[in-house]
Amino acid sequence: MTQGGIMSAREEFRQYLRAAATMQGNPQGHHPDEQDLIASREGRLAPAEQEKIQIHLATCNTCLQIYRDIVDFVDPLREGEQALGQIEVRKAWSAFQQRMPHESSQRPGRSEVGKVSADRYSDHLSLPSRLSRLFGSSWRPEVAVAMAASLLLALGLTGGWALWLKSDRQQLAQRLSEVSSQAARVSQLEEERRQLQSQAEDLKRAYESQLAELKAPQLNAPVYDVFPEGVVQRSGGTSVNQLELSPRTKEFTLVLNGEGVPKYSSYGVEIVSRGGEVLWRGEGLQRDRFGGFFIRVQRSFMDEGTYAVKLYGISTQGSKLVAEYRMNIRLTPR
Repeated sequence: MTQGGIMSAREEFRQYLRAAATMQGNPQGHHPDEQDLIASREGRLAPAEQEKIQIHLATCNTCLQIYRDIVDFVDPLREGEQALGQIEVRKAWSAFQQRMPHESSQRPGRSEVGKVSADRYSDHLSLPSRLSRLFGSSWRPEVAVAMAASLLLALGLTGGWALWLKSDRQQLAQRLSEVSSQAARVSQLEEERRQLQSQAEDLKRAYESQLAELKAPQLNAPVYDVFPEGVVQRSGGTSVNQLELSPRTKEFTLVLNGEGVPKYSSYGVEIVSRGGEVLWRGEGLQRDRFGGFFIRVQRSFMDEGTYAVKLYGISTQGSKLVAEYRMNIRLTPR
């Protein structure tokens, strides 16, 4: 075998010779094999063997025809002979395929070999004769055999290449489908991200607007005096302080009356909803010089509803509830 797995011309020609011997139906022991004939042509036999083959060729037209083919193969191209081109190769192979079944059906069996003369037997069964009629008299038989073998190898390689391309296309199509699905998912996630970002920006603008509004000075901010539960009851009123706020009010101030509240160094405070939930808790509240406590509240924190403000005295022993201010906030229509 030559490099790349391609059969050399000599090896192809030897296959042809073995095929010719098979088609002739002659046992190997009765005729020289292809190795002896080639060695005889190249002068590599002993004189006795060379003479034996020469005598056999003088009486056997079949071996003589094979020997002539060997001469054609070994000797250089004769004047007027041309190497085959690709177009001639394709035409010859097509013609070879069309002729083989017809001629095979006319091939005589082994039992009829002895009934035909040597000339007729060689004419009917000699592969070189068939190749000469098939490819034309100007084409050398060894070239035609090499051409046929090369074409068979090319057809096998082409079929394998086609199967590989088909499998590769299927893998590429599957990969393309996966990439398309991933791209669609990425596009969906990108759209969701844009929506969330837009919502976050809207919230940020709303908070910034509210913060700016709260920071702005407020004119006529209301101030409410609220009394502890026991003081309100003693005055004969209800136990709940009533507060009315305008819808335009942004903040207000609660003044927790300190009458009757024990003195502590510091106070804590809780704002509790009607349901008992602690909305806010703080420490460090101090009395003013009049004995009251001031708490500024945003209306958004204490909107319309009922609340309780619990006041705790803080000491080293802990904190103690000292007063509770109950109030009801109502929004007025103006």
